[in-house]
Amino acid sequence: MYMRFVRMNALADKVNTLINFYDKAIVPVLQNTDGCRYACLIQSARREGECISMTLWDSQADAEEYEKSGRFRQLYDKTRPLLEDSSEWKIQLTTDYTLEYKPESDEPVVDSYNVSYMPEETKLPETKKFPPMYVRILSASVEPDKTEEVKRIYKDEIGPNLRQVKGCKYAFLTQNLREENEFFSITIWENKQAADNYEKSGLYDELVGKVKHLFSGLYQWKMKLEQKSGKKSVTSEDLSLEQYTVVAGKNF
Repeated sequence: MYMRFVRMNALADKVNTLINFYDKAIVPVLQNTDGCRYACLIQSARREGECISMTLWDSQADAEEYEKSGRFRQLYDKTRPLLEDSSEWKIQLTTDYTLEYKPESDEPVVDSYNVSYMPEETKLPETKKFPPMYVRILSASVEPDKTEEVKRIYKDEIGPNLRQVKGCKYAFLTQNLREENEFFSITIWENKQAADNYEKSGLYDELVGKVKHLFSGLYQWKMKLEQKSGKKSVTSEDLSLEQYTVVAGKNF
């Protein structure tokens, strides 16, 4: 299986319009696209306008054929008036410790991942059948020679443990196709309280501890330039956690 993320930042007064457009216009197109098995729009719990279109495909070739067909560009052009211009700059500390930076463009940010762990019986949430669900995306960079070990530990230990946690409905591990040492652990929960209870229980720290020794020693630095306030913020991290709500979605 293959997973594709398209990141968008909606204008403050256009968030609901974007959600409605995704549900009424984008989902039907994807439903009629060969190889697309699931599509959902998830909304950041901390930044209301930040949304991600998450789609699941039979193969990378199916997703690439969809993009080549022009349908992706047509849909994105229709959503463009609902989105704000990017104000984020990313700074990368390279292996030779040289800082490189560039501004985000106005083009959609598309990330592509292979699904390394997903139980066969998994059926993802649809907004018409489920109440709003809560998504945790944990991203980590590991040492290049440890990628297979991460996948083994997740499949044998982390994934099965997560599926036993009350309120955890789905768990995936995905691997970036361009940066093979970058992984996302994606879990979908009945509600935020269930996810918070899991994190407070100590099991989260225990499961992270199973793979923490595999994390990369290099840091990625991100600097966000606020266009209006001019304030800057810089962070360094090997492990980052983002939280979202499923606001539109459908199985095909």
